[in-house]
Amino acid sequence: MLDSGDIGRYRNYPALMRQHERARRFKRNLRIFTYSILVTLIVLLFLIIISFMMFRMEKKREIKNKEHVQTSVIYKERGRN
Repeated sequence: MLDSGDIGRYRNYPALMRQHERARRFKRNLRIFTYSILVTLIVLLFLIIISFMMFRMEKKREIKNKEHVQTSVIYKERGRN
């Protein structure tokens, strides 16, 4: 059964449905926006971690190359003496 509150609400049913549709669209858009931001942050974090790891690997490689060059120079100098 319908009470007086329900009757008053259904009197303007088209306006009620428009408001409901707007609320649904807003919630859907908010959800899409939130997931987009979340995915963007995850990808950005992943890229930062990968670039940091690559930077460290390159730095270690440069250090190894410098040590190798220095030891090569020492061996060449010993060979000449």
